[in-house]
Amino acid sequence: MPILKYEYDFITGKKNPIGTHIEIETDAEKGSAACAWTVQENYIGYDHILHGGIAASILDNLMIYAGRAWSGQDVVTANINVNYRTIAYVGDHLEGRAWVSAHRPGSRAIHLRAELRRGETIVTEAEGVVVIVYPAVDGRIEAG
Repeated sequence: MPILKYEYDFITGKKNPIGTHIEIETDAEKGSAACAWTVQENYIGYDHILHGGIAASILDNLMIYAGRAWSGQDVVTANINVNYRTIAYVGDHLEGRAWVSAHRPGSRAIHLRAELRRGETIVTEAEGVVVIVYPAVDGRIEAG
């Protein structure tokens, strides 16, 4: 049962005053997560172009949410590989999704894929591994 709180998370945290406040929907049965978001000026790098770190963070969160929904447990990112396919500009409406792509029974590692699209065009895509974590005695989590 998940116990980690995301209220100050940069991507989804409602209490983060400078965050993107993206809402992510999950489907535990499919092991997937999805979101929609319009690029805002606060999150650009230069020339009205979405900062690559923001795009990567959105994909990271989507994979976390998909892995958490699928496993029913808290997960953290162990690895993420991001590929930037094209540019997203201020005002572009993006749709993101992530899904579990592989899991070996008995393993704490969950492999996922994710993408951000503008219509039919893939803007950014990623593949990664999240790891199921366990609460420790002092309230911190154990990932390794």
